Amino acid sequence: MNGEKKRARLDQRRAPIHEALENFRQMRVVPFDVPGHKRGRGNPELTAFLGQQCVGVDVNSMKPLDNLCHPVSVIREAEELAADAFGAAHAFLMVGGTTSSVQSMVLTACKRGDEIILPRNVHRSVLNALVLCGAVPVYVNPEVDQRLGISLGMKREQVAKAIAEHPNAVAVLVNNPTYYGICSDLRAIVRMAHDAGMLCLADEAHGTHFYFGGGLPVSAMAAGADMAAVSMHKKRRQPDPVQPAADRPQRPRWLCAADHQPDTDDLRQLSADVQPGYLPPQPGPARPPGVPPGGRYGRVCAGGNQRRGWLLRLWQRALQRQLRV
Repeated sequence: MNGEKKRARLDQRRAPIHEALENFRQMRVVPFDVPGHKRGRGNPELTAFLGQQCVGVDVNSMKPLDNLCHPVSVIREAEELAADAFGAAHAFLMVGGTTSSVQSMVLTACKRGDEIILPRNVHRSVLNALVLCGAVPVYVNPEVDQRLGISLGMKREQVAKAIAEHPNAVAVLVNNPTYYGICSDLRAIVRMAHDAGMLCLADEAHGTHFYFGGGLPVSAMAAGADMAAVSMHKKRRQPDPVQPAADRPQRPRWLCAADHQPDTDDLRQLSADVQPGYLPPQPGPARPPGVPPGGRYGRVCAGGNQRRGWLLRLWQRALQRQLRV
């Protein structure tokens, strides 16, 4: 009852962390700590690139700004607002991109030797988490759209078969959606997992918008999943005002909200038959020299090759400028 009263008092128009940073800026505290750019004064090039509004609030963790490791004031209030907005029992703001959120979910649910059911096209952060905790993956191989060359979602029958063959698994992990926007029947998978006494985890790095808008696939929290990792930086549309939800599910659920840092992994970890470079080019004009794969000259790809080449060229130019100096 107290929790419901507290949620009713939440004002989704507020931004506690932003408000605290603005108040701290107006205090004009002289910085003798990190970061070294001293709110832009120590690095005018960085200030010109990012803007004074940005570097002016790039400050160290201190009492007026709360502490992410043990939030008690503005960060805690922001997490409560996030939980209310997403319909979760609890929300945790993360750093390190959605990768850290996904890994936190897996490390929370699994210990060494535990089995976890997951699709073969999970993000590599899931695989890294399995290495860290020693859990054993039980892979479900999604079917492949041969025309587009992409993996699809997990079928209900595939998940049911995996649960029947591995009744001691502790969790089922679902992409909602995949990197290419494919959704599985999340409600059915959640129900099957819970009936078998398993947790259901959702990687919603590209599904944050499911919570804000009509006519969209069901979100993990609405489907009854136990934990979900969402990414705020991937979906930039300003959502409509969120009203406090009146009907909260009884099952405790958690949400890991990643910060604005970009995910360094362009491509999902796809099965071997749809890795970039494998599919033969579709009929069409010959690819001119120097044109990367994709577009009208061949198969559909996620642009990973192009982006890696672009980053490499940027790095080479930066190195050349340093050498000239």
